[in-house]
This record gives sequence, structure tokens and C-alpha cells, in this order.
Amino acid sequence: MKEMQFTLNISQHDLDYKLKNITKFLRKGHNVKCIIKFKGREITFKEQGSELMERIKEQIKGYGVLPNVNLKGRNLIAVAQPIKMKVSQILQQ
Repeated sequence: MKEMQFTLNISQHDLDYKLKNITKFLRKGHNVKCIIKFKGREITFKEQGSELMERIKEQIKGYGVLPNVNLKGRNLIAVAQPIKMKVSQILQQ
């Protein structure tokens, strides 16, 4: 299992880079734990964390799924599981 950590105020470039790595891990068949960390008073903006997790879910839609999202303490945690692909789909990538 791989792990990728995000903060609430991540820049677009950093988010794109991490999403590229997540899709690479999912194509190889690894599960990826996505963690959004809330620092200090950011915990009051849980809805922004949920929106970020939805953006992540939307971007990895073709490679994996995020079945459930849990809030544990100051972390919003979801485990991305790879989608089973046919050999022809893998060769096209």
C-alpha cells in the first residue's frame, strides 16, 4: 500500500503531480491511502477537505475508486483501490 498526503491549501501544480503519482501506483496494482491533513484551525473547514477529496476521486476515476472516506481525528482518510483492467487497456497506456 502506498500513501499520499495532502494539505487543505495545496497548489494546483502540487496536486497534479501527486495525482500523477497516484495514477501510476494504481496502474501498477497498488492500493493508495489518500490523507488530507488539517492543521490548526483548518479542521473547521471540513467541507473544503471533502471537496478536495471529491476532486481527487474525479481525477483518478479511470484508474481507481475511493469507496469510503473517513474522518479520523484531524485527518480525512480514503483508500483508493485499483480498477481491474483488460490487457488491451494496459498496453494502450
